[in-house]
Amino acid sequence: MIRVKVDMRTVQRDLGTLARKARHPRRGLEAGAEAARKVEERWFGYQGSGRHLWAPLAERTELARGLEGVRSGYYQRHAPAGAGPSEPVLFWTGRLMRSLTKKGAKGSVARLKGRSTFVFGTDYESEGFPVALVMNDGTDSIPARPLLDEKGIAKVYRAAIADHMKVKNLGMG
Repeated sequence: MIRVKVDMRTVQRDLGTLARKARHPRRGLEAGAEAARKVEERWFGYQGSGRHLWAPLAERTELARGLEGVRSGYYQRHAPAGAGPSEPVLFWTGRLMRSLTKKGAKGSVARLKGRSTFVFGTDYESEGFPVALVMNDGTDSIPARPLLDEKGIAKVYRAAIADHMKVKNLGMG
């Protein structure tokens, strides 16, 4: 007869480790938030994606951004951070993008809400104007440009949580 002996004390210890990790998922959630920030860097780099590709700027916005050499309004008051009159879309000062790609940036949201919900996103505002909300949802005169790659973020969060929950060689010592 061929037999394999499994030390049940080791299995119980490892199951206890899994239970502790499930009760205290913060490390996994923080890893998920960092992975989500990287997804958002790509999203902004591609200016959205697929059917969520961001609409080009309106001509009047391009003019305000200095298409003819003179900036006006908001674009006159705030210096560009590598943006030109036409592109990249949703990038002038870089603050909106940073709110989704840099931990602790103004407007950045990544927090555990209660014990069962992790919230990731942005509530970035500028001069009292809800920039993130308006750019994401659009208005009568501004097309909606979804700021979050929801599928990409969900995928990296699941991977981060799975990685957090790993116990090497369950029950094997």
